[in-house]
Amino acid sequence: TITITNGTCPGTITTNVVLGSGIIADSSLGSTPCITVGADGLTIDLSTYTLDLSGAGSAAVAIENSTHNNTTITGSGGTIITDYPSPSTTSAIDIQGGTGISINNVTLQNDPVSGAACAQFNRTTTNGGTGISINSVTGASLSGNSVYCYQYGIFVLNSTIPSKGTGSISGNYLEADSYDMLNGTSGVYSGGLVLNNSSGWTVSGNTIEFDGGYDKNSTCLYDATTGVMSCAFGLQVINSSSANNVSNNTVNSNFGGGIYADSTTSNNKFVGDTALNNAIFDIFDAGSRNGWHKDTCLTSGGNLGSHTCH
Repeated sequence: TITITNGTCPGTITTNVVLGSGIIADSSLGSTPCITVGADGLTIDLSTYTLDLSGAGSAAVAIENSTHNNTTITGSGGTIITDYPSPSTTSAIDIQGGTGISINNVTLQNDPVSGAACAQFNRTTTNGGTGISINSVTGASLSGNSVYCYQYGIFVLNSTIPSKGTGSISGNYLEADSYDMLNGTSGVYSGGLVLNNSSGWTVSGNTIEFDGGYDKNSTCLYDATTGVMSCAFGLQVINSSSANNVSNNTVNSNFGGGIYADSTTSNNKFVGDTALNNAIFDIFDAGSRNGWHKDTCLTSGGNLGSHTCH
């Protein structure tokens, strides 16, 4: 294990790393990740320190893992800070491929303006980037992370978990991961937690609030012909995602809506979730092949009748 105390990005690592002091990166970092995982089975421990990329620009990546297996990223009270304005598509933690990925107890904060609340709350600019991006993995566990003020908090793409594998997203706190379509560009989406073309995941015990976004008219409309929703929900299961177990999540006070399943999804189970005080809809299922049971809400839409809410 290497302990980093010199305050600079280590680049590609082939042994375990623990921070012994904070790292502050400047614009010279460019799009080169501060930490790149270079071997299987590595652990990156932020300890109690901060990896600060707020001065490194909109392309700055904190930690990147590409195809390596059994990577652990742990915070233990550590924080990653970025400054991704829209339309940045960069991810603070970027996972591309691999299995056995563990990301736990990391705080990720975007758009730190003198310690003030992020862009979505002051309605002056729009958030960009993604806090944790998971793409094409076959096994991962994300737990106890807090993600603030990105366009997307946790985004899982093209990641199917095999029947005996582990795909768990639990106990995370996602707040203000949103895009202000009132002042930004119509049709640009956002969300706290998104499963996109991803199956076999267990999503439980997460708190998702003040995420997503209204459309330009402060409404949320569904076009049954195109299958497009005009606003963005806090928790989304979309694009042929199936066989996910979504349970006991708290999805309240989101800007566009609470929980959304699009018309291409199937065999997802939503059990015991609480979705209250969300704009327009608390839950919305555009299809007819998902199961909803003992979910607490006030408003529902799509193919869900009012009897769905408890």
